[in-house]
Amino acid sequence: MLYIQDVADVLLTRKSDNFKIATGTAQSTSISQSVDEDQIKGGIGNRTLYTIKSNKELEIEVKDAVFNPQWLAATQGVKVMDDQTLEIEVVDTVEIEEGGKITLKDTEFSGSGIFVDSKGDNHEATFSSGVATISEIEDQKGKEGQAVYKEERQGKSISIRADRFAEKYKAQLNTIIYEAETESIVEDLFVIFHNVTPSAEFELGLEAGEALAPEIKLVASADPKTKEIGNWFMSPHKDATEKK
Repeated sequence: MLYIQDVADVLLTRKSDNFKIATGTAQSTSISQSVDEDQIKGGIGNRTLYTIKSNKELEIEVKDAVFNPQWLAATQGVKVMDDQTLEIEVVDTVEIEEGGKITLKDTEFSGSGIFVDSKGDNHEATFSSGVATISEIEDQKGKEGQAVYKEERQGKSISIRADRFAEKYKAQLNTIIYEAETESIVEDLFVIFHNVTPSAEFELGLEAGEALAPEIKLVASADPKTKEIGNWFMSPHKDATEKK
C-alpha cells in the first residue's frame, strides 16, 4: 500500500521564452477536475439510459508560504522589471515640538511636503535637513501627526495593465510517495500539465500578525494535436545523494 503525506513542489515554464518560476515552499497544492455530465432519460418511468460526458476541465491551485513577485507577474501577463524608478510618498509619524517644529526620521531630506496634524488638517511644510516649522500647529505641542513627502525609489516593478493577460505555461508538480508497510519513501510522483494559464482573478489579503500566503489558480487546457491535458508519472525515488 502507498500513501502521500506531503505537499507538491511546483515548477512553471513560460511557453514564450522558457522562463521558469519555481517554489519549494508551497503550503498546499490541489488539483480539481470537473466534467459536464448530461443524463439522457427515456422509456417507461423516464429512466436514465446513458450519460453524455463533455468539457473536461482541470484546475490547479497553489498556496505558497512566501511571497514571490514572479507569481504576481504571471497573473498579469507581464515580466518583473529590474532597475525601475518610481516616485512614492513617504508617510512619517512625528511628534509636534515646541513652536510647531517637526523633525523627520530622514534628517537628510530637504524639500516641500504636507503635514497632517492631529485634527486631520493639512499644512504645507518646507523641510531643511529633515526639519520644518509650522506656526499653525504651535498649540498642538506633544501631539502626533503625519508628514508626507515625495521620494524617488529604485527597485523591481510589476505593471498592472488593462490590455495584458496571463500567458500559457507548462506546469510540473512533484512530490514523494511512501510505502505503508515500511513508512519509507519509495517513489517520486510527477504530475505534468502541458498547457496551463494563470487565472487573472486573485486575492492578496494583508492582515496584521498574519503571514501573507499568496494563492494562484492555474487552468489547464488540452494539447490541440494529442488531446492530452497532462499525465501522472511515478518513478522509483531518487534523492539528491543518489544523483551525485
